[in-house]
Amino acid sequence: MESELLRSGIKYVPPIDFGKALYVICRVVKPMTVVETGVAAGLSTSYILYALEKNRGEQLHSIDMPDYEMELIKDSKLSY
Repeated sequence: MESELLRSGIKYVPPIDFGKALYVICRVVKPMTVVETGVAAGLSTSYILYALEKNRGEQLHSIDMPDYEMELIKDSKLSY
């Protein structure tokens, strides 16, 4: 999975074990609501959603900001 994400051109892939840790935390704690800030490639999101599905009935709210770094890159290319 990590190699596929890297080939897609994304800049950051969290360690796979991090996703597994989130899965275990969600399964053990059984939160009613999870708020995730910074979605990136969605790897953590998939682990959280899978755990919440197994727990039945919880909600995930994901908040992501625009990729301002990409905007800066576009602007710098225009100035050349």
